[in-house]
Amino acid sequence: MNIAIFIADSNGAFPVPAVKGGAVATLVEHLVKEGNKDNDNKLTIFSYYDKNAFNISKKYSNTEFIWIKRPMIIKAFDRILFKGIQVLRKNKKSISYATVFSLCWYILKCSIHLRKNIYDKVILENNIPIAWIIKLSRYTGDYYYHFHNVPRINAKCKDVFAKCKGMLCVSKFVASQIKSKENAIGPVRKEQIKILYNCIDTEIFKIKNYDKCKKQIVEKYHLPVNKKIIVYVGRLSKEKGIDVLLQACKKLDREDYIVLIVGSFIQGVKAKDSYEDELLKLANDLKEKVYFTGYVNQEDLPTIYAGSDVVVLPSMWDEPAGLTMVEAICCGANLITTKSGGIPEYITNDDAILLERNTIDRYMTFYVDQILTQCRHSKKNVDICNDKFSTMNYYREFISILNE
Repeated sequence: MNIAIFIADSNGAFPVPAVKGGAVATLVEHLVKEGNKDNDNKLTIFSYYDKNAFNISKKYSNTEFIWIKRPMIIKAFDRILFKGIQVLRKNKKSISYATVFSLCWYILKCSIHLRKNIYDKVILENNIPIAWIIKLSRYTGDYYYHFHNVPRINAKCKDVFAKCKGMLCVSKFVASQIKSKENAIGPVRKEQIKILYNCIDTEIFKIKNYDKCKKQIVEKYHLPVNKKIIVYVGRLSKEKGIDVLLQACKKLDREDYIVLIVGSFIQGVKAKDSYEDELLKLANDLKEKVYFTGYVNQEDLPTIYAGSDVVVLPSMWDEPAGLTMVEAICCGANLITTKSGGIPEYITNDDAILLERNTIDRYMTFYVDQILTQCRHSKKNVDICNDKFSTMNYYREFISILNE
């Protein structure tokens, strides 16, 4: 079976292999890794060109990569628009406009290619506007949309979604949202919906020695010794709830901790928005207890999870899935998160402390304090991680859906 996967975004132009990060790009690379061992199926990945990604792609001999190179003028237009949005709409989510012109270029180049080629299956990854690849190419073969988020627009492509062979959803929560006639692409027929839970690289995210990992992160990020470490991992955006975490820490009646904020506004770009300004003010209130690492490579995250005393991921929106939460528990970390969106499908009360969003102000400080006092790491989630969230299982489920 010949499978083409189209992956493009408007907030960073993340390539595959995922040398610049990006959750969706990383998941596609997991498919590539497992697909490279499969002689019965061949993947073709349509990716933004990146020199490092190009070099790494050579090790995937069973996968074809079609590289979309962005002209300098396109990149310049991206920078101008992004800067303009930051200035004119400081309180808005400007990251969504980081690579708009690159996205348009990608759609044009891919539609030209698809017009000339046929595949057994075509997968469109997440970004709604890339439905125009199907529209412009007038493609009539089987194609699927892979939803990693609940769609908020339809990009004037409802006809494309109506003819879609299947909708791959990362959770039942996402599926329930797109079924609704109120949704931008809805209503979607029940038979179109397929659930494909996300995965992590369980060879990387696994139990490690707590004392050794803690020493490593203390040395690497120049943290004070003999302090409990509270960790947040993810984007620095309002819906992720970092401000909620810092507000909770201000109420802690103890001095033996620091907070490590792991993540950035957008990988590789020195840019800030009003929310980051808010976080810096909260950090100043906590004096020298808060440390920002900036972007961290995925390979370095297991050490941070394993060396933490508690990981707090207080998602304040309807999170489609819970990948960061899964990474944390697979490394044996103590986890506090919220019952938001699809998170409870990935994480249960047996794995972590799950708080209702409307009660988080009352209980967050209590549970952080309790965990810091007990400070016990768990190994009970290892089998669950390997069985349910491995890349091998992810690839098998993916192929199984396409074979239905």
